[in-house]
Amino acid sequence: MITTYNVDNGGNAINFSVTGQLSRLFELGSGHVDPNHALDLGLVYDATANNYLTYLYGLGYSFPIIALFSNE
Repeated sequence: MITTYNVDNGGNAINFSVTGQLSRLFELGSGHVDPNHALDLGLVYDATANNYLTYLYGLGYSFPIIALFSNE
């Protein structure tokens, strides 16, 4: 999911258009694309599906339950 900002380009708080009050979390929405910020990916995991299945096993899930996730 792409994140959103709580301030506009001028650094001013974004107001909810219906009430005129400061926007809350769910009124801001998501989907704002910032190409310059997208170049800094932050933390990226080089994980495979098998890594995630092993993690589920480590959490205590049984093999039949894990098989539901792996389609095997």
